[in-house]
Amino acid sequence: MPAALHEIQRQVMHALLQRGDATAAAALLRPTPGLDAARRLQLYRNNCFESLSAALGAVYPVVRQLVGDAFFRALARRFIPAFPSRSGNLHDFGAELSEFLRGFEPATSLPYLPDVAALEWACHAVYHEAPVPALSLDALAALDADQQAALRLKLQPCARLLASEWPVLDLWRAHQGNAEDALEAIDWHGGGTRLLVAQRELEVEFRLLGVGEYAWLRALHDGEALAAACGLALVADPGFELPAVLMRHLELGSFCALDHTSSAEAPRTLLRHPRAGGDPGGPTPERSKGAANQTGSDWGADRSATGQLGGRLDSRLRGNDEVVGEAAPLTACTSSFPSSTTPHPALQGDPS
Repeated sequence: MPAALHEIQRQVMHALLQRGDATAAAALLRPTPGLDAARRLQLYRNNCFESLSAALGAVYPVVRQLVGDAFFRALARRFIPAFPSRSGNLHDFGAELSEFLRGFEPATSLPYLPDVAALEWACHAVYHEAPVPALSLDALAALDADQQAALRLKLQPCARLLASEWPVLDLWRAHQGNAEDALEAIDWHGGGTRLLVAQRELEVEFRLLGVGEYAWLRALHDGEALAAACGLALVADPGFELPAVLMRHLELGSFCALDHTSSAEAPRTLLRHPRAGGDPGGPTPERSKGAANQTGSDWGADRSATGQLGGRLDSRLRGNDEVVGEAAPLTACTSSFPSSTTPHPALQGDPS
């Protein structure tokens, strides 16, 4: 009786990815003149690994630069069997590299490498996501105070939060083209990085976040109600100002409209991703379109309405111990690392 399709697929994938006994898979191939079944499987295996390695390198160019081509190719050959592609869309492949690197002993001499990978995947992921209609000030103002406090906002699907104890954004920027000076200028003791990575009109932007702002957005992303998220932000940063942060987010369209139940955050500095033709050489302050371009009484009315919303929540929060949780600040970097685009000496060659 012929093997079931699922079993045939399992045998072939095992032969291709695990480099185990290929006898069962080879027996499934029709005989042809010239190459035997084992040799044909080997050719297919090589093509599979080469294609997936190239796809991984395209998503993680900075990781590849940091470790060198030879090390990255060997790393990819370890990663592919551990996290094989499970989607018909090649854009979905490679999401787990940051997780993989955290347990990859040959790369432990570069402890910031997993977070660099996380940043590169965030850029890749948001670039291929489409935004949904954004939350408007009018929709938020139409809710009463209790409804606002209980609101659970979500980030736009084309946005990702990232926090690292390392200066990963500076490190990423230093590996964009000819940026040797930027690499030498990295402050490894500067307290880390908090970012919202977001795509807008097919451009990837990095939005630098304060401690309280990041805690607020992280809490919202994790499903906390707006009041509870504000409480956590105040624990992380007693100077957190909800009205100003909320207004920035509304201007940027970072949150999904209420009927999409989704949320986002507010940038202070935006950098254009070079994929979209931007200049990676330094921060470029930008303002969002729409509300940010308003002038006169309309602008003042919007800011006043937002201040009222923030005031309602602030008055409910600052005396409410129940919504206050624990939030620890990022730890500062205390170690120095090589400042060179040359791969770290410990990573030269094949890690096997």
